[in-house]
Formats: sequence, structure tokens, C-alpha cells
Amino acid sequence: MTWPSPMCECEPETFVSLLQSASHWEFELLLMVIFDGVIGAICWPLVKKHWNITLHETRRKGRHEEQRYKDMVRDVPQACDICGLEITNEFIDGRTGFRGMWACMCPDCHKQHGDGRGEVAYPLTNPVVFEA
Repeated sequence: MTWPSPMCECEPETFVSLLQSASHWEFELLLMVIFDGVIGAICWPLVKKHWNITLHETRRKGRHEEQRYKDMVRDVPQACDICGLEITNEFIDGRTGFRGMWACMCPDCHKQHGDGRGEVAYPLTNPVVFEA
């Protein structure tokens, strides 16, 4: 059987003729609105639920980290464990080069004796994490 059938006097549809047809574009847009609307109506509640759970977990984790930080710095050392000078604005609870021992150090002692792994500086306001 050949296309178009001998009974039909319409011209065959080609890619170019479909691109030029306004009724074809209207039909495509109608299908997009219908199916995208249906998919959105089904998926949106699931996406929104996931975002709410993720947002809640992030806020809870943030409160947990804040409380952990407050618990850690509740007893701020008064003096550097190495040089004995009074700690004024920040200290570093970090690993030293002395056989891996940890100490609360002033920044100067940290530069001289810290081994550069896992130190956390605690200013009296906000923590700053040093990258190794």
C-alpha cells in the first residue's frame, strides 16, 4: 500500500510541513499544558514535602551544631597550654607536633607548634575551621 492512499487526496506530512503548520503547534502546546500540568500536580506535593523535610533537618542540624559549640567553649581556657600567656580573643584547640598531643594554644604557639591537622580556632564569638 502506498501513502497517501489512492482514496485520499491529501498531501503527505513531512517534518517541514509539521513545523510550518499552526494547528500542529497549537496541538503540541495543548498537550504540553495538559501533561505538564498533570505531572506538576502529581510531583509538586512530593517535591514540597522533600524540601520541607530537608529544610527542617538543616535547621535542626544547625541548632545542634550551635549547642555543641556552646558546650565545647563553655569552659574557655584562661591561658595557653604551651606558653602560659592569657588568652584574649581566640584560642586553637589543636594537635601539636609533640607526639600528637593536643593543646589549647594561642595563635602564636599554634603557628610554631601546631602540626596543621584538624585544628579549630575559637574566637570568643564565632568558630573558624582551618582546612588541613
